[in-house]
Amino acid sequence: MQSYNFKNIPKTLAQRQQLRQCFLLSNCQFLKAFEEASGNKIIHMYEIDSKIKVLLTRRYGQQFIQSQTLFQCSQLIHNHVIYKQHAVYVYDLEHVEEIPLFFQIVHILQLNQEWIVVVDLLNTDGFSTKLWSYRVSSYDRLDIVSPNNLKYYHKGLDLYKVDHFHVVNLTSRLTKAN
Repeated sequence: MQSYNFKNIPKTLAQRQQLRQCFLLSNCQFLKAFEEASGNKIIHMYEIDSKIKVLLTRRYGQQFIQSQTLFQCSQLIHNHVIYKQHAVYVYDLEHVEEIPLFFQIVHILQLNQEWIVVVDLLNTDGFSTKLWSYRVSSYDRLDIVSPNNLKYYHKGLDLYKVDHFHVVNLTSRLTKAN
């Protein structure tokens, strides 16, 4: 809907938000748990990087991984949360200051009807007040995460490179429940 109402901008924004919420709630799957994958392809174990093979072998065993073909997707909607490959997510808060800890999704894989996410755990190096963003760096610490075990369901964030640093812009403040 286009209103072209420039005199009462808050009313226009509120109306658009209400219409968007009505559209989301009118969807028959809104209250149901569902999975939807896009950008799908089948990959074989020989196509996967050796670090990820070692990680999968440690988690699921050598004999299970050798003959396995995996289903990979670039985007997964799991219980109304969108996970995108190469996007950055918050997985925990550290210390009393509640410094966010981030990971970047490397692969989204389906293994025996279970979705797993191979992630690169990022180091939070500091906060840049000039950019109002967190500086992060990667040391190739890979891990496997299940979408069901994540505490913070924040939207996928972009990773930017500014002045030889990687930064993540987090627009809201996350806090731990007491």
